[in-house]
Amino acid sequence: MALGFTELRNEALKLLNETNTSVVGELATGVGLPITSATVSIGNPLISAVNSLAVGDQVRFITSTVTNIIANKTYTVSATNLSGTGFQLVGVAPASLTPTGGTGGTFTVVGNSVFSDETICTYINEAAKEMARSCVWNEDSISINTSTRVTTFADKLLWHPLTVKIGSSLLIHCGEMELRSYDLGYTSTTGTPTYWYRSGNTNIGLYPAPTSAIDIVVTGGVMPATISTDPTSTVTLSIAPDDILLKAIPAYVAGKLAFKNYDDPSLVGRAFWKDWYDLTRMQLWAQQDTSLKLPGCPYGVPPIPQSQK
Repeated sequence: MALGFTELRNEALKLLNETNTSVVGELATGVGLPITSATVSIGNPLISAVNSLAVGDQVRFITSTVTNIIANKTYTVSATNLSGTGFQLVGVAPASLTPTGGTGGTFTVVGNSVFSDETICTYINEAAKEMARSCVWNEDSISINTSTRVTTFADKLLWHPLTVKIGSSLLIHCGEMELRSYDLGYTSTTGTPTYWYRSGNTNIGLYPAPTSAIDIVVTGGVMPATISTDPTSTVTLSIAPDDILLKAIPAYVAGKLAFKNYDDPSLVGRAFWKDWYDLTRMQLWAQQDTSLKLPGCPYGVPPIPQSQK
């Protein structure tokens, strides 16, 4: 099984006592249009709505029957004809967006606040990646083409390499200090690599250094794929059973949103959701194989050091 953005977003909103995206606007902070009704006429770029918007503010239509104004898409407020009773949307520069196609009408519009779908999606991905780094072992292999002694994997999903091979030949793992003791000139020795070592947090070193481009296959812990708000995306999260993900990730999202909401002090007081997330991580860490929790191993340090609780 696997979970996508919609399931995780809806579960987070439930924790906040919210059940649909329209109420997201009610929790907005720092924007000029918390939630309002806006009247759109086909062919007229001026949208009628009582507002206190500023140039560059972002808004979303919760509902729309206009072809080129898409529900839940983010639009930017134009400087043209902006007033307390109407606004226009940025279209193709320098013109404003002119509503075309479909039918006009009165629609619900919200300010694109810290509670936007994009922000919620960012927090979902943050939580999933933090789980991978701290308590859920997600293993895969990636291929890296390199012609240098040290190559980085910072731009890959990989975060903890375990084995490196060239073709079908596994390289021997060693420490850089051990290698230095064996060969003081290890940084300039070239040939066919037979050893690999960690060089810094996000680099892999090869010894001897290759003299031409080679492909190495690195197996280890990887980050989960990044999910998006795109309804056509097929990317989902499957790093843990669905029930665990539904318990942990929405709690992280709700906690982050609570900390960012300054308009509702009672919501800030419910920041214990982050504790729910941390408790789940600690339980998952305790269930990991002991070999992964030894000093120097991926989970040698608990997700939450006991001195902090």
